[in-house]
Amino acid sequence: MFHQWTDPPDEPTTSLLAQIPTGPIDHDPIIGGTYVARGERLRLLLEALDDVELGAYDHRLLEHYAHVWDTSTVLTIASWIRRARLAGEPDPYRERVAGEGGR
Repeated sequence: MFHQWTDPPDEPTTSLLAQIPTGPIDHDPIIGGTYVARGERLRLLLEALDDVELGAYDHRLLEHYAHVWDTSTVLTIASWIRRARLAGEPDPYRERVAGEGGR
């Protein structure tokens, strides 16, 4: 049985955003076996990328992956982004690429 994709909700589900793991993940991070609709998976990724300047292609890929990735994968990727932000360490790769004019 296939799930009908729905439009994103007006507001992200706060309880899901609050449950993005902020530490190492040792098991499937699915929240209570809950299916999260594509629109909410997209909002989870966008929330993790808050304050990151995104272009049209970035948005296109985010929409694609929100469609094809399952909830566990989205939560894991969002967790990696969130933990990288929390680490607050300079990224030498980003500084090198920025010096080369970006990619």
